[in-house]
Amino acid sequence: MLNSTISALPPEPNGITWFLIQFLLRLHAVEVWGVDGKSGTDREIALEGLARMEAWMKSLGVAMNLTELGVKPTDIDAIADGTLLLDGGYKKMTRDDLVAVLKAAL
Repeated sequence: MLNSTISALPPEPNGITWFLIQFLLRLHAVEVWGVDGKSGTDREIALEGLARMEAWMKSLGVAMNLTELGVKPTDIDAIADGTLLLDGGYKKMTRDDLVAVLKAAL
């Protein structure tokens, strides 16, 4: 993955990754969603593109959170218990981490 390769370079790996993400989101906003590339900062343009993508997804009936999928707060523990957590990646996710992510996604 490009971001992994670039992130391995000094001095600020996370800063480079976030720069790439913002650049790609801005490019996507302009090229795909028709956002005016001169209408604001890179961040504002990227956020407008994300807002347009979300509106399009909602118009298709795509669930935007776990609640819209029918998941209830009482389902979180069962989902966490049934999830295989691997040791790879930047940070090992614990069950508590997973539960926090799932609750935030309700």
